[in-house]
Amino acid sequence: MWKIESNYKLFFRQPQIIHLHSFDENKLRNGCDTFAELKNTPYKIINLNSSSDMDKTKKYIVESMMIDIKQP
Repeated sequence: MWKIESNYKLFFRQPQIIHLHSFDENKLRNGCDTFAELKNTPYKIINLNSSSDMDKTKKYIVESMMIDIKQP
């Protein structure tokens, strides 16, 4: 039983968290792309300069959707 618990922690928990983060990032990006198509915005996430897709998504939400995102 101890071996199963240690292997689960090593091999499954971390990839699940990474997978969930990637899933959320993808859904946010798709939502912003859909918003851009519906509202005919002059630019999309692809046009933004930033280091990561999550930063681009945050920037797009703040500037195009006018939603204030507070960061701790």
